[in-house]
Amino acid sequence: MIKQRTRIPADRHDLDEPLSFEAAEPGSAASTEGRGIKQRARPFTLGSVLFVVAEVVLLTAIPVLAVLGGRSLLTSQAGEFVEAPGPSDPGWLAFVDPTPVSVIVEVLDERVTGLTLVVRSGPDAAGGGLVLIPASVTVDGRAFADRSPEDAASTLAAALELAIPEVQVADEGWWAGVVGEGLLVTNTDPVVVDGEPIAIGNTVVRSEQVPGFIGLQLAGIDPAALEFRRAMWWETLMATEVEGSTEGAQLLQAVQAGPWKVDEIPLQEGEALRFDPDGVDALLSDLVTLPVGALPGDRIQIRILDRAGTNDLGTVAAYLGSKGYEVLQIGNVDVFDEGSTQLLVPPGTSPDAVSALTELTGAGTLSVTSDDGIVTVLTLLLGPGFETNDGASAD
Repeated sequence: MIKQRTRIPADRHDLDEPLSFEAAEPGSAASTEGRGIKQRARPFTLGSVLFVVAEVVLLTAIPVLAVLGGRSLLTSQAGEFVEAPGPSDPGWLAFVDPTPVSVIVEVLDERVTGLTLVVRSGPDAAGGGLVLIPASVTVDGRAFADRSPEDAASTLAAALELAIPEVQVADEGWWAGVVGEGLLVTNTDPVVVDGEPIAIGNTVVRSEQVPGFIGLQLAGIDPAALEFRRAMWWETLMATEVEGSTEGAQLLQAVQAGPWKVDEIPLQEGEALRFDPDGVDALLSDLVTLPVGALPGDRIQIRILDRAGTNDLGTVAAYLGSKGYEVLQIGNVDVFDEGSTQLLVPPGTSPDAVSALTELTGAGTLSVTSDDGIVTVLTLLLGPGFETNDGASAD
């Protein structure tokens, strides 16, 4: 128990001696019975009310001040914003978007009847081309017709050494989303689909008839007639405005929106149909300006840097891409100079690859070591007025 002495004020004349009493410990029963000292609640004052009002005003003003400050920064004419370097600035570097490539695998009763390679001019560019590939073509001892749609697509990519990231399977449902109720064509063959003859001459081929119309090999008729019918079908389809919003319709619409053409893959005839390597390379170099290999090592990878600040990097990238190179990046060196065109060669690069590229570009070579830690792929430094040995320029 705490002893406490309290002195009565001097104006209390009824007591002459100090009065002592025992105060309860906090939390004891006595303290709750009124035997201890009680504190009075502090009344509101004008100062405390004004303090609360000031806090509310400040909290309300924060978002308003943020908006006004942002507008002030955006409209300010003083100072400079820090921006990333642009295509004409030293140190600029960008990854190259490859040419978009897709394949449409045509099927009839789940059997592959043909493949159509679809190449767009660019990610944001209209136009492109279609390349028709017969299902009877043999790769690694097996025809496309003897493969599943997925296997046929991956086998085509490996054979062309070309990445094909998008595969669409053209069955009855796919065709319904592309031609709707049907397409008017000029038929030259006595085709019978599901027991129903398709009239010779101008006739409408319904969507459910399309797989058989372009995929059936007719008995007693030259197999080339099937490919002629396929080519006629695709030419007619591309010349007709494709409507709809399916993936297939959108793919063909992107090609239709610009210059387009339909080609047949170059083939070598023999006991089995095979690709003509030289003909295929020539066709792809015209269509696929910025290719990507299907597998690592399919194509020689290269980075192009302008050391002069005056060369057209896009033109050089498209030129080397058309020669089969896989262009990874384009950009500018950190400091422009007047140095000549050089090829920076990292360790492990094939001598044949270096020789072919120097012969094409006229570049001198400079070997770099792994200790440099900068150059990990072949890097072409373009000097002022770059021009290839076959006359192509970067202007």
